[in-house]
Amino acid sequence: MASYRHFPNKQALLGAVAASGFNRLYLAMKNDGQNQPANMQLLAVGVAYINFAIKNPSLYRLMFGTPNIIRSNFPELIEARDKSYQCCFDAVISTSGTNDELAQKQALSLWALVHGYSSMMIDGAIEYPKRNPSALKDFIVEKLTIPMPENKK
Repeated sequence: MASYRHFPNKQALLGAVAASGFNRLYLAMKNDGQNQPANMQLLAVGVAYINFAIKNPSLYRLMFGTPNIIRSNFPELIEARDKSYQCCFDAVISTSGTNDELAQKQALSLWALVHGYSSMMIDGAIEYPKRNPSALKDFIVEKLTIPMPENKK
């Protein structure tokens, strides 16, 4: 097989595909969030995450649902995964104006919320936005309301 000329084994190949997926997720979140006002970046990043997962279900499952890939020691995979999470954290900082332990907890909450929501959508456990696409933004805004400092409004 031609792929094994470039990768020593199947795990390395899947790790490279997963790293590519995390890089694509990062770009989707960054591109959707970067031109938004501070109070909209968090929403844009969350929606971009969910839309990426829904449009790329197999890749998304590989990125998050393959334990031997997730726990592997591929530096490019770890870097791409961390960069994706950092984009989420940066959106929280932009929205809240803080860079402290609370911001870390809020970023993890966002990541967990959009991850769980995406996984449930892909698995057919919920169909809410399919019936009402604008409801996705409303859902994220409702669940991830972060108080804005007066100077950020």
